[in-house]
Amino acid sequence: MIQNTQTKTIFLLSVFTALLLSGCRSKDQSELSVILPPDTESPCEITEDLIEQSVKIAGEIVFVDDTDPFTRYADLEFNNCRIGIMIETTELDAWTVEEKAAFTIGTSVIAEGVLDSFPMPARPDEFQLIVELEAPLQSLSALPSPTDREDDPSLPDLQGDACWFSDDELRTPIQVVGEITEIDESAAAGVYAELKQGNCLVRLWVERNLWETWGEQAQALMDPGSDVVVDGILTMVRGEHIVDLSYSPRPNE
Repeated sequence: MIQNTQTKTIFLLSVFTALLLSGCRSKDQSELSVILPPDTESPCEITEDLIEQSVKIAGEIVFVDDTDPFTRYADLEFNNCRIGIMIETTELDAWTVEEKAAFTIGTSVIAEGVLDSFPMPARPDEFQLIVELEAPLQSLSALPSPTDREDDPSLPDLQGDACWFSDDELRTPIQVVGEITEIDESAAAGVYAELKQGNCLVRLWVERNLWETWGEQAQALMDPGSDVVVDGILTMVRGEHIVDLSYSPRPNE
């Protein structure tokens, strides 16, 4: 089991945001003609009821974070549902060359480990599920590649230039001031919005469970035309920056 909780939580918000955004256009598992290997589950089937239990899941690695010297982290996706997997680098070093090669973006694998739950940065009352690997990944070839998916999720096209952020700001609190230009409440997982800051645009995301705690006045501040101040954590989703809001917006006075 991984002991460095602080190290693990630094990854969680970017992973959680990616999970939520991918859920915007998810398909029911029965809609794809893909059969998982025996005795495995998809990330869609993993719930908090399984915490502290061993799980065996299959999916495609769509994101890898190897910037931390003590842990290796990845997003595992199947049918647009994602879950995190993680292993200590000391354990990873003991894997064979072929086993290490499976921990790569684009590979389809089976992952086995213990499901655990960790607090989200900036929102300690909310938790993220991560599988702590207990065995090397098993490579697969039967799962669909991104090019085979008709509805591979992506962020909407910005109607203008994206605002520039430094990668040094990733996973850190950030404040943005500007005018809300777009909002999309159609996703069950959360609310997507865009904010104009000067001559550029910033993507915003609000988790559904957080959105529903806001009053009508706070939600109305996300309507197009609202001049607001928003606070959140800068994350990366499919190569693009997005601010995952930590609190409800406030008027820019």
